[in-house]
Amino acid sequence: MDCMAEAEFPVAQVEILNFNALRNGDEQEGARLLRACLENGFFYFDMNGTAPGIDSAVEDIYQLSRELFALAEDELMQYDIDKLSPQKLNGHLSSPDLIRLLKYHAQPLSEQGSSHVPHTDLGSLTFLFTKKYGLQIQSARTGNWEYMQPKEGYTTVNIGDCLSLLTNNKLRSCRHRVKALPGQAMQERYSFAYFMRPDEDALLKAVTSPLIPKVIQEEVFTTKEWLQKKYAMLRRDTWQEDKNWILNGA
Repeated sequence: MDCMAEAEFPVAQVEILNFNALRNGDEQEGARLLRACLENGFFYFDMNGTAPGIDSAVEDIYQLSRELFALAEDELMQYDIDKLSPQKLNGHLSSPDLIRLLKYHAQPLSEQGSSHVPHTDLGSLTFLFTKKYGLQIQSARTGNWEYMQPKEGYTTVNIGDCLSLLTNNKLRSCRHRVKALPGQAMQERYSFAYFMRPDEDALLKAVTSPLIPKVIQEEVFTTKEWLQKKYAMLRRDTWQEDKNWILNGA
């Protein structure tokens, strides 16, 4: 747990949704989910009691992550997905979805900064599991940066670019980043995320629906094309200043 009182830094106030209620078709919970997707695109799922063994599965993934990142660097780099696949996939390649294991190294206060540039996620949905503060989202209402509170037994969910493009930005893909708490050094931080993505040939064009605003898209991308553009902007050697809009969604 982080020792600083939450009153000393801004904490995002987002919907906390019951996954079981949604799965059982609860209309009120469904309305709250829609509101969260329209307002800022970030929310929590209460995963307690959703499936037998889910807690132990989450801990197993954390343990795998710790063991993986403890490997010698030359062995660890054999798992560099940038070298294994342009779509950042390895293992079961028939699915475009993936789990990404993340480790943020400790940083002294003198080097404090964002661990990566502010960005939106590139897929459809992201499910993040973490035990420590660090994730910030940019409030759609104020533009201010607010910390997402880590919650035991919950997953943080956010809308990605693909789902936003398919709804002409009606469902919001929110900018976020990782940053140490104010006045504190960055702690070593493990987390993992499950990324859902459409098939790589899917056209990211707004679906026809009276609920989706009609906006003419100047250019329509496939999932594969959009992922390649996004990944290029997230790497220092391929970043281009005139295409910075890609980092913040289309």
